Amino acid sequence: MKKSAYHLIIGFFIIFSLISVIITKEFTVTSNIQSIEESIEGFLSTKNINGLINIHKVTDIDNKKLVVFELNNNIGEAEFIRGINGKYKILSTGYGTNFIRRRILKTNKARYLTIIGRNYNKKIKRIDLVLENNNYTFSIPVEDEYFIYHKMITDDSMNMMLDKIILIDKQGNDITDKIYTKYKMR
Repeated sequence: MKKSAYHLIIGFFIIFSLISVIITKEFTVTSNIQSIEESIEGFLSTKNINGLINIHKVTDIDNKKLVVFELNNNIGEAEFIRGINGKYKILSTGYGTNFIRRRILKTNKARYLTIIGRNYNKKIKRIDLVLENNNYTFSIPVEDEYFIYHKMITDDSMNMMLDKIILIDKQGNDITDKIYTKYKMR
């Protein structure tokens, strides 16, 4: 009986040690900007995408970390997840010519509609999104050139289709076409 209890304790210790090693090797990114940058660069280099990354904003939402960055004059986003050791690993990243990126973010607590992007010439005061016939409004402080905002959603779909995006200036005018035309984004 004592021998089986001893083996059980040793077994738990070995399993715990293996899990600790795996987590320590997998979740290595700290909240330090340099650590986040290196992780994004490493992730992108596996896809043969290279260039200087400039991180503009980082936001924590529950157990996730969202990052807006610039790469080769394009806006990018990265998503990280926090491990039980308090460090992060990168889950995904993307970048392109679209200066406002939206996504559905699932965390350990809820689901969120997020918008990530750049406020060109600080003209955008509000962003109205229509997704699957649901309206969402995000107020953008004019002084913020780069932004990450989120709203909790209840829809179960992870792939809500963007029906419409409307950019509004300080005076309440729809400037969507002006912004897209001026910055050649359509």
